[in-house]
Amino acid sequence: MRPMRMALTFAAIVMPAILDAALDTERFLMAISAVESGHNDYAVNPRSQASSRYQITRTVWRQWQPKTPFSMCRGELAHSVATRHVEWLAAHIGTDPAALAAAWRWGLRGSQRDAWNSDYPIRVRNLYHALARRET
Repeated sequence: MRPMRMALTFAAIVMPAILDAALDTERFLMAISAVESGHNDYAVNPRSQASSRYQITRTVWRQWQPKTPFSMCRGELAHSVATRHVEWLAAHIGTDPAALAAAWRWGLRGSQRDAWNSDYPIRVRNLYHALARRET
């Protein structure tokens, strides 16, 4: 690989992870909500049955709300599950918003860059950073 291309690859992949050492969970969930459902708390994926503005799967729901019916997956309960799940993912893979978005959508194995098969993680990361710029 040419030195310039290597440097650009490093900047595109490694630098965002370094810059995102402290994740703003609320901002990240706002980005996930926008990309996943357009902030529609009643959104349901017809194939996976993932629900809420965050598109939480039954498996994730059961991990954090084992005694609450999945039909309750919306509003504050969904937000609570989403927050806990993002914090759990970040503890396992770090705080890069793109890697977290990939793990959100495809699981921990999906957080590996070679597993990405869409622009979804980059869209979430870009929105995360755009929201941060709006706050300043």
